[in-house]
This record gives sequence, C-alpha cells and structure tokens, in this order.
Amino acid sequence: MNSPEALYALYWLVLDTFRQTLHSRVFWIMLALTGVCTVFCLGITIEGQGTVRNDWELVAGDGKALQGANPSPGHLNLLFGAFRIATFRSR
Repeated sequence: MNSPEALYALYWLVLDTFRQTLHSRVFWIMLALTGVCTVFCLGITIEGQGTVRNDWELVAGDGKALQGANPSPGHLNLLFGAFRIATFRSR
C-alpha cells in the first residue's frame, strides 16, 4: 500500500466514524461536553507573583526571602473571577 492509498483509506475511516457518531447522537453530547470543558479552562487565570523556590528558600516576588506568611500571595481565579483562591506556593 503506497501513501495515497493509505490516505484514501484513512479518509474513509474518518468519514465513516463521523457518520456513525452523528447517527447515534454521541457527537452532539461530546461536542457539548468539550464546549463546557473549554469554557471552564478559558475561565482560569493566575494573578500575582506568588513565591519562587530559590535553592533552599522561598523568595517573594520582590526578591526577598520569606520569613513568615507571604505578604502578597498570588491568586487563582476560577470561572472568570467568580471564585478567587490565594495561592501560597509558586505558579
């Protein structure tokens, strides 16, 4: 089997699989699930510096070693900022 025959067979396999999913309505369920997951992933952002691990110590965003609680932790925003969670480690 040469390259054009393999591509032709692959084309018909993909087309037949697509037709079967449309017929059984699995395609629309998977498309909706993929859309929901994509929107959720697009709605996640990370803001701020958080901390950076420098050999044996944690360093704040300004370059100074942390001696206690982080004065300016980074934030993880979920669902386009509806939920805001402080992150105490690096990104």
